[in-house]
Amino acid sequence: MCVLKIKRYIILASFLFVVFFTFGYIHGLISPDLLDEMVKELSFLTEKLISLPNWQFALVIFLNNTLKVLLSMFLGVFFGIIPFFFLVFNAYVLGVVATGVDLYIFFAAIGPHGILEIPAFLIGAGVGLYLGAKFIKNRIFRINFKEFKSVTLLIIVMLFLAALIEVYITPSVVNLVI
Repeated sequence: MCVLKIKRYIILASFLFVVFFTFGYIHGLISPDLLDEMVKELSFLTEKLISLPNWQFALVIFLNNTLKVLLSMFLGVFFGIIPFFFLVFNAYVLGVVATGVDLYIFFAAIGPHGILEIPAFLIGAGVGLYLGAKFIKNRIFRINFKEFKSVTLLIIVMLFLAALIEVYITPSVVNLVI
């Protein structure tokens, strides 16, 4: 399957991402304590991850993102519910986080690896939404998962490169902006 076959689902995923990022951003502005609560919840995990050697940190990021995107994709057969919530949650959280820092810092921290990571998430969610729509339309499960081999490989490569950029390049870009 090529990405063009699911283009409208990727566009839908992108639209949902922008909408829920905006909701998160607005909610973060209205309720500044929300970001503090999120940071508190994640601080224990973040401290452990930052202490890892860079290559291990990149591997953890890669495996975590790959697992989540692939699950989101292939669990999309359940009416597209999983990729929808995966997309909504991540966009919303990113929107809330954007309210906590200067936008230059936010884009410096997200931009370098986000150029690959966010499209990989959107393509994965697009596949999941496509599978959900196909399942609903056909009311039976006749999906050849082999046709997703190339798009899955594309997503994995994008997430691998994004993880390397996130660990080895993004911190330097953030330091230039700070």
